Amino acid sequence: MNCHRDSRRRRWWGERPTKHLPETHTADGTDAVVLADAVRRALGNLSKANRDVVVLRYFVHLSEQQTARVLDIAPGTVKSRLSRALIQLSLDPHLADLPQEVTP
Repeated sequence: MNCHRDSRRRRWWGERPTKHLPETHTADGTDAVVLADAVRRALGNLSKANRDVVVLRYFVHLSEQQTARVLDIAPGTVKSRLSRALIQLSLDPHLADLPQEVTP
């Protein structure tokens, strides 16, 4: 009987018995940091002209016409710079090394 009571006693009077906690996975944000760092490094390898086009098109969500107006270049130039930049980004080792779970 004493063994049973001892197993039920708590070390501290205010201690509450733990209830069953649901097993849920909470993201710790590491994946987002890894992805942001890889994108930042990859964009850093682009020329300023190509980086500006990529940032305005994909991060600021401007159209080709709007990007051309902001950069004061022809829309065809936006297309060609974007094409070259995307090829360079597809070959970038910082983005190629990302695990599949991290890539959006």
